[in-house]
Amino acid sequence: KFQISNVEVGVEVGGEVGGDGGGAKGDGAGRGLIRWAVAACFVIYLQLIVGATMRHYQAGLAIPDLPLALGRVVPPVRQTEVTTAWFKAVGADWTDWNKTDDQPFDGPTVGQVWLAFGHRVGAVLVTVILGIVLTKVFRKHRRPGLIGPAVVLLVLLLAQLTLGVLTVLLKKPADITSYHVAVGALLLATTFVLAIRAMRLYSSRPREMAFEEAGRGFEVQPRGAEQLSPG
Repeated sequence: KFQISNVEVGVEVGGEVGGDGGGAKGDGAGRGLIRWAVAACFVIYLQLIVGATMRHYQAGLAIPDLPLALGRVVPPVRQTEVTTAWFKAVGADWTDWNKTDDQPFDGPTVGQVWLAFGHRVGAVLVTVILGIVLTKVFRKHRRPGLIGPAVVLLVLLLAQLTLGVLTVLLKKPADITSYHVAVGALLLATTFVLAIRAMRLYSSRPREMAFEEAGRGFEVQPRGAEQLSPG
């Protein structure tokens, strides 16, 4: 017969449980990534709506020059100024390849110009927010579930900016415009996937899953264990 008495087991935690960086700091960084990714989804969705509205009101070429808007940083607000600035920007050899009738074109309206300008401002805003999201992922959250969508997102963003510029410079050809719309939808879908994966990684999890993730941080050390003695 053997008897074991006065055995104490101490558990020392070598690392904190949490997101990248450990503990509350890692969790805070993860929540920050989630907030920016969700904000990016919202802004991209609004940008797609503005783009669709532009197509509906035929405002795609209301601002035909880049990087300025009718020769200005901010386009004019009076119709006479808009008309004068527009014809000055397009030049005498302007041809609208999308026009299907022979009616003379008197230039865009103020509403069309500002709708197009709003789309450009939205493009800048989308680029800035996605730049923040990508920077956070590449610098602090290089995980398999996030790095893949982030790389795809970067490629899509560069492609979308290029297509947007070509749409204006080439006078909105049908094929480039279609690609621009399709890549915009893919941009939203990829950002949504990244946001969902960030939520799954950094949202509250059961305690046992958190301990399992900590893995190597746990060391079990016996303290004060007496030798086995026959009883």
